[in-house]
Amino acid sequence: MTMQEIERQLAELASAMPQLLKDTQGTQFWRAFLDRANAIRHDADIDHFDWVTERLHEMLAAYGISPPSHWIIAAAAGAH
Repeated sequence: MTMQEIERQLAELASAMPQLLKDTQGTQFWRAFLDRANAIRHDADIDHFDWVTERLHEMLAAYGISPPSHWIIAAAAGAH
């Protein structure tokens, strides 16, 4: 996936966040968010993986939400 495609998908997810938060709660939110976020992370080149993950963390932080623990553990272990 090109950087432009990644940026577009990240922007679409960021735009969807208010509606996701309004329409879904708890595990429903996480399922909806992670389906989209993991698809973006999966399609990103390994060279962009950390950058994409950081952008997703920032997206969550803008709403006062901590990233999923399995992302934090994987990053600490150096696994993608």
